[in-house]
Amino acid sequence: MLIQPLESSIKAEAHDPEYTVHRYFARRPHNVINNAIRHYLPEKNSLVFDPFGGGGTMLYEALTLGHRAVACDTSDLACFVMEQEALMASANLEELSGFIGQLMAHLSDIFAPLYSFNGSEVYWIEWSSYTLCPQCGSQVLLSPFNTCGSGKYICKECAEEFRPARVNANHILPVEICCVENGSIKSGRAQHQVRSAPGTAAIIQYYEGLCKELGHLGLKPAMEPKTKIPDCNMQRESALHKKGFCFFEQFIPTASRAIIYYIGNYINSSGLTQRQKEQLLFVLSASLRYCSRFSTLNKAWRGDRPMEWAKSNFWTPYTFVEVNPIITFYERWLSYTTAAKKAQSKFSTMPAPGTCKEVVHNEKNFSVINASSESVPDLPNESVDFIVTDPPYGSYLHYGELSAFWTAWLSKFIPRIKPVPNRASEAVPARKKGYPGWKSFDEYEKILSAVFSECYRVLKNEHYCVVTFNNKEPEAWIAFLRAAKRAGFHLPDKGIVFQDGVSAYKKTIDSRRGGAIFGDFIYSFYKDSSRVPLILSEDHTNTWKENLDKNLKLLAQSCDKISNVELYTKVYFSLLPELYNTIDVNQSDGTFFKDLSFKNFEAKIEEYFRYKNGFWIKE
Repeated sequence: MLIQPLESSIKAEAHDPEYTVHRYFARRPHNVINNAIRHYLPEKNSLVFDPFGGGGTMLYEALTLGHRAVACDTSDLACFVMEQEALMASANLEELSGFIGQLMAHLSDIFAPLYSFNGSEVYWIEWSSYTLCPQCGSQVLLSPFNTCGSGKYICKECAEEFRPARVNANHILPVEICCVENGSIKSGRAQHQVRSAPGTAAIIQYYEGLCKELGHLGLKPAMEPKTKIPDCNMQRESALHKKGFCFFEQFIPTASRAIIYYIGNYINSSGLTQRQKEQLLFVLSASLRYCSRFSTLNKAWRGDRPMEWAKSNFWTPYTFVEVNPIITFYERWLSYTTAAKKAQSKFSTMPAPGTCKEVVHNEKNFSVINASSESVPDLPNESVDFIVTDPPYGSYLHYGELSAFWTAWLSKFIPRIKPVPNRASEAVPARKKGYPGWKSFDEYEKILSAVFSECYRVLKNEHYCVVTFNNKEPEAWIAFLRAAKRAGFHLPDKGIVFQDGVSAYKKTIDSRRGGAIFGDFIYSFYKDSSRVPLILSEDHTNTWKENLDKNLKLLAQSCDKISNVELYTKVYFSLLPELYNTIDVNQSDGTFFKDLSFKNFEAKIEEYFRYKNGFWIKE
């Protein structure tokens, strides 16, 4: 029976606990993916394929619905996260809890005396960068206490107001400390927090003593950073090398590096099974963003509880909080136990990892392949029942570069994980250019074309390949759509649905000017081997400007004011099907695409509306 494309979106739900243990980037709402799989695969035990595995939403949701699943990703971190999420349901929480209890007692015995300040255990230390006043040369802390406007600071010696030049990573001083009652490290809970500012000299003396004692425990080598940050897009965007950030381990404060290394080695030297060790190393990896140099304080939002790194970049704030890594590790353990219990309630048959061939032959039910999906030889022709995936959205996120924050540490404990991911096959074009390995949109399209061609090969005839995609860059649209069309996929009528994002996450998304849309377009591509792909539409003499003109006129007639998100959603929704139909896969562009750039796109909008405070106002 022919299944019709999805007709409408559903209300996106916040992530389930299984997805919140370990951060990964741009995960799609799990219930949206679950709904798509149920729509297109009414029969159980079908074979699902995700060529861009990422954070594992597609793989995990397929497994919860009783299907077999295969996922590929070039990122070591993505593959590790996918596998560990799938294995949560089979975690032996009783054995692991017993080990964690012993570990916390051991860590308390060794480190609680070192994390002691004025008779209490240390929860966090707040550090601020400093620079010299351009007027009098005095040292100025770049802390919230010295701000005098957006990005401006004031020298308390001469009252000079200035914007600081680039500040070196090592030019930091402690300004505050937060202590908790004794026993907090052993329990893993920050109890009865007391925040104080005893003076920079007192905190420096304490911290230098802490690092000295860690060195006496043989942990001095662990405090020395070793994994070099290569010249790459994220490095250039954040000027990391110029700031003195040359190693990924520098994103973890000095003393915390020693503790993380100690915990990882303790887990590895235990009598746990290899699977159990990796489950706890997953927890340790998950804790890193909570005790990094990206952690900050926001009293209005979290009170005295630090906020973890949440942004998808390596922006290093002038003021950060060094959080006790033992407590952050235990907090992630509690998150893991919640997730594992939730996972256990979803499965009657536990996920069983295996090779791709074993999954195809119904001997195992999932496989994670750490390689590019440009070629998946172990998937036979027309063996897959359904493809659902979320490819990289142009240059939005540099997954491999960001992943090294975690893999620099995971590689110390798990030999198969590389410290810095190999990004040669990663389908991500660069915003910054000229560094070794940067990719253009042409190279992006080339990789996408190879992947979609492989998807077409392995997908059964008259079955669907569902893709979520959204981008403000016309180059990314064109590359993505041309790759799918070149592979042979048909985009049926009503084959595109706009899916709104999770309401609770909207405050964290920049949906202001710049074409940003909170949500995704879901494309239901269809394989029909008897159908010759349409090279050009019957009427392809029009242009994108004419399409946009038509829709902007309708919008101007129906409303005087429209939000940035709503405007772009409406015009894209009309433009994208026509964009697909007018693509000539044998050419890089055509009449329809002439002069199509984001700058020209917005200039056309400004013929009808003017932008003000997040809204477009009719002229």
